[in-house]
Amino acid sequence: LGLPSEIGMLDPAIMIAGLPGFRAIPATGRPVFVPHESTVERHDWSSACADAGLDFVSPRGDARQVIARIAGASTVLAESMHAAIMADAFRVPWIPVRIGHRFLDSKWRDWASSLDLHLGRIPRLFPIEDRGFALPRLTLAAMRVCSRRHSRSAAASRATAPEIRPFRPGVEERLQVRVEAAHIAGALRRHLRRVPLLSEDARLTGQMGRFRNVLETIRNDYG
Repeated sequence: LGLPSEIGMLDPAIMIAGLPGFRAIPATGRPVFVPHESTVERHDWSSACADAGLDFVSPRGDARQVIARIAGASTVLAESMHAAIMADAFRVPWIPVRIGHRFLDSKWRDWASSLDLHLGRIPRLFPIEDRGFALPRLTLAAMRVCSRRHSRSAAASRATAPEIRPFRPGVEERLQVRVEAAHIAGALRRHLRRVPLLSEDARLTGQMGRFRNVLETIRNDYG
């Protein structure tokens, strides 16, 4: 737009730590993972996080509870940019991670630059974004054999007309889910070991002061 860089300030969500009700949130000492809203249902994050040693926080949860869990965390692994923003506001180190296609580097870099944070390449949680992870040939073969044996055994034990039952995943599907969960948990652990980010206290305080001055100007001009 041809505007000077000084005209930009910060994301207003960074002011959350100064609002009533959010000033004395107890620390849990636990790391948390917050995905983007669009990837919440992609995997069984809760189980994977439990296996990886961190807590899953859904961005679809109650707003106050989500904020409190971020504020009380020891580290925030975030695909949700506003989870990272709130973590920075509460002085909680955070680690950005890419998962879904709606992750926008440009938005992250725009916000980070307002706090003099220089993001390098933001890595993916895992190279393959869909649910079909590459499995070793022998593992796949074993899964198929087990599935066929299970099917033959079930067919042999059936009486005349089988009763209608709810769908139950077969052996192959259950093994696939377990392998996927282990894959995700391992990826979460690896990313949690990355060096976290946190803006400098002076820079954050200065930007918040500028934002308050702008709000005061608007209040004076427009009542």
